[in-house]
Amino acid sequence: PGGGHSGVVSYFAPTGDLFDGDLLYDSVGKGSSVSVGPVELTAGSIDVQANGALVGGALVGSGRDTLASMVLDVDHMLLGSPLLGLSLGHDWGIVDYSLGYDVADLDAGLDILLQQDFALTDVALVDLVFSSDVLLDGVQGSHYFGRIDQIPLITLLTGGVNVDAAVFVDLMLSNVTSLGFVGGLTTTLFEAHADVAYDIGGHTGSFARQVGPVYQSEQQIGLGDISVYDDAFSIGRASLGSWSFRLPETPASSLLAAGLLGLLALGRRRSIRHP
Repeated sequence: PGGGHSGVVSYFAPTGDLFDGDLLYDSVGKGSSVSVGPVELTAGSIDVQANGALVGGALVGSGRDTLASMVLDVDHMLLGSPLLGLSLGHDWGIVDYSLGYDVADLDAGLDILLQQDFALTDVALVDLVFSSDVLLDGVQGSHYFGRIDQIPLITLLTGGVNVDAAVFVDLMLSNVTSLGFVGGLTTTLFEAHADVAYDIGGHTGSFARQVGPVYQSEQQIGLGDISVYDDAFSIGRASLGSWSFRLPETPASSLLAAGLLGLLALGRRRSIRHP
């Protein structure tokens, strides 16, 4: 109890078709990127790893992962070409090199996050069938089925009443899924790098040099969340037993019957009144 648990919450996981799978998921897969002009799109994850713990008798947990990311090269978009920065590279097998520089680089980004919050709780239920009508919180009837801690006030209309009782426990799973949006801005000034690796005739080596950046700034701001799924449903029900008893008409005996119903209610005792 109280320890951490982890797992994949898959009760709601958007599919590739919902988020243009041809572009992000079906073609490139998680972590891969597609560039369209000054825009780079990166595929994220559609399965959320959620950590949970027991809190107040319920297993609750949450998880968040990046669904997709977009980065816009602002200086490239404004100038129409990467004049303020250049990157070259090629792998010839025996020689692999990468050279690049940035005089000024301004990137604006948008991350789309998939957030899931879940809770697994047990709900005790009771089924009471009366042999004749009674008043249940002032409403005439002969049957009650509901939460055991919400048994209504029972008023007998006639003499003794026979009661058939059964107790169940429901496992309820609630799942709240939302999309979060986070914007970012990265500024880099005066940066250069050179990386060379070779493998010639059994002789291997490499050279790497990084200069700068002279200045770099990263800023992020939350842009809000949108709820896309919110539901609770039963994932199983178990019977804890059933029995029959009688609510007698004598006031003294009815106090005993009230105590039995109080035990059913797990502490929420309700009195039984006679007209």
